[in-house]
Amino acid sequence: MRLYPALLVLTLASRCASRDPGDAVAPKPTPSSPAFSVRESKPNLLRWIDELSDCDVEHEGVFLDVGSPATDPRSDHALGASEPSDLIDRGGASFARIHGRRLSFEFAVLEPLQHAEVSVRALGVASRFVSVYVDERRLGVIALSRDEPKIASLPLEELSTGTHAITLRFTGGREGADDPFAEVDYIRIGPPMESKDSYAPPTLRDIVTDVVLDGNPQRAIVLRSPSTVRCALRVSPGMELRTSAGYWGNGRGLARIRVVEDGEVPRVVAERKVTGGTGAVWTPLNVNLDQYAGRVIGIELTAVESTGSGRVAFGEPTTVPSGTETPIDAGSAAAVVLVVASGLDRRSVPPWGPTSGLPTIARLVRDGVAFDRYRAASTVVPAAFASLLTGLPPRAHGLEDPSSRLSDEVRLVGERAKEGSVHSALFTGVPLSFPAFGFDRGWDQYDAISPVRDLPAAEPLFRGAAWLKEQHDADRDAKLLLVAHVRGGHPPWDVTRDEVSGMPPEVYNGALEPRAGAIVLANLRSQKRNPAEQRLTADDWRRLHALEEAALRKQDAGLRRVVEVLDRLGIYGRSLIVVMGDVAPGDPPSIPFAPLPPLHEDVLLAPLIVKFPGGALAGSHASAMTTTVDVTTTLLRALGVGTEGLAGGDLLRLAKNDLPVDGHPVTATLGSRYSTRFGQWLLSGDVGRRPFLCQVDVDPACATDALAQSPIAAEALWLRTFHAESAALAIRGRRPSLPASFDVDTASALKVFGY
Repeated sequence: MRLYPALLVLTLASRCASRDPGDAVAPKPTPSSPAFSVRESKPNLLRWIDELSDCDVEHEGVFLDVGSPATDPRSDHALGASEPSDLIDRGGASFARIHGRRLSFEFAVLEPLQHAEVSVRALGVASRFVSVYVDERRLGVIALSRDEPKIASLPLEELSTGTHAITLRFTGGREGADDPFAEVDYIRIGPPMESKDSYAPPTLRDIVTDVVLDGNPQRAIVLRSPSTVRCALRVSPGMELRTSAGYWGNGRGLARIRVVEDGEVPRVVAERKVTGGTGAVWTPLNVNLDQYAGRVIGIELTAVESTGSGRVAFGEPTTVPSGTETPIDAGSAAAVVLVVASGLDRRSVPPWGPTSGLPTIARLVRDGVAFDRYRAASTVVPAAFASLLTGLPPRAHGLEDPSSRLSDEVRLVGERAKEGSVHSALFTGVPLSFPAFGFDRGWDQYDAISPVRDLPAAEPLFRGAAWLKEQHDADRDAKLLLVAHVRGGHPPWDVTRDEVSGMPPEVYNGALEPRAGAIVLANLRSQKRNPAEQRLTADDWRRLHALEEAALRKQDAGLRRVVEVLDRLGIYGRSLIVVMGDVAPGDPPSIPFAPLPPLHEDVLLAPLIVKFPGGALAGSHASAMTTTVDVTTTLLRALGVGTEGLAGGDLLRLAKNDLPVDGHPVTATLGSRYSTRFGQWLLSGDVGRRPFLCQVDVDPACATDALAQSPIAAEALWLRTFHAESAALAIRGRRPSLPASFDVDTASALKVFGY
């Protein structure tokens, strides 16, 4: 069962605070009742009661509360319910009115089930029968009563450990009619019950309350045995679970905390006998999770035993980092310089590649931090660049392909900077960030330099250096933001014929040449033959890398001009300088620099080097997963500009491995597809379809789907994908995608760029 924090009703908690669990239970609030006002939690603090929507609650088996919107993430990997439904209250229980013939949910089984059953509590409306399937295996048909809700069960001989799906298929009635097929309260998968009427569903009203023991009040999760609350998370270094165990009411019980992990034997990490009555007290239970750092695990709070009328209580369970150092404060920046290189392969630049020929980037590596696991927000250049300049994921800002433009309703960092009295400029030599895509708004100066013109690829950097000097000379106290979008490793390459003559291989008969390189690659990509035959030869790749290397050396010289200006002005040490790629070109055998490459790691993993003000963490590597919107948040904070509405993290904290308690998953999107990294786990798929899961440290090629065998990781990654995608769609609202309109000059520039 999943419980939305919006359903945690404070008035209900206070009403229950003085009530013994043996007393009469107050009526369950209707779906329109006021919600628990969720307490704001710090980024490094997770209060379980506020986050129960992301936890499983089991009582005598798996419990799916269909009559709660909290089950939406389980439904067919869709963003929202799989079929239109609404909620209705019947006798204090919330039922979902089902208007589609098919209702499907996924659930996790951590220990094999033998001789189990599937129970459904439902009321028939237009439908009188429902067929029940588990993993497409038909269990049988249940007759639905139209008079009152009934609990009906079907036998399930066995169910293995892993991720499974349960599907209800309704018969009769007419799809799309006003009357629903049925109203469903819950589904339970577990051992046969002695008495179905005595089963007490673990609803939110039943398990969250205020408990006072020995005069000490605590918000608590209270459980009858055998019941479990399980939350999945990625453990950060030094993380600790803190709670208290007690017994609410008369009787005694056994409280247990267990760690479960895919492929590992469950481990009991804490256990306490608790006694209720007049002498009941809270017993602190603190569990250090540091040994699981970097891994995705499930933590279970279980009532193993309970007697009398009482329940086992876990007071204010909270997950916090333990002993975290005070984060380094880099201070504000006098200037922020953001250099975005298109089509840049990490292996072409230091510290991941050779330092020879790129002395300026090498200097920034020595003075800054190399982020080894930076991941772009999309594989489409305009989408990734829009995320960088808005701080929003592609699904939120709406520019998701090379034929769309950014809405004027979405604020760019230049506009935010202006509100903070920061002078800003954007110089671009990449057609995909030209005015046609909506990137020319809000800057004090904006220049687009077409690759068709006979100007060097480093021209945006040369103009940026001149702008910095001009602005500083005019106002020495002004804060400055310079953004330069350069061609990087992307063709056309800024290389002369004389330079080409000395490039490897010595004898080259291929078609790649500097000015028309992108056109040649685009023509090869569009040839109507077997994609397996659309390959570059070994000589083509050698020439391509040689052309990239020569072009990057010249752009490094342009970057040196910027750094020299900052040095002469005396503000280099107080500047934040970011050098990064928009998206990577992609690995062989695919043809590089594709306009719409798939969401694969070889395109998403791009270089990111950050020199912080004051030289914080100089010369280090950061292993934390980071993404595009983290860069945006970091540069705005360095300028003292507001970041309201943005969810990115601070790169300095992430470089210290000071992760938020959610583990900082990163999601990339392309159309309806998504790809989420959570530590070493990778979940990819298409919204509304069963995704693919792999563990990249064990299976780097992601050749084997581990979804069915890894229920903890599968659920953790999908939940975080669901929430990220749903939040992005909520920001975007009903704003449609806008088509880009290309004038003749922009169309010519795009053609030279291979589009």
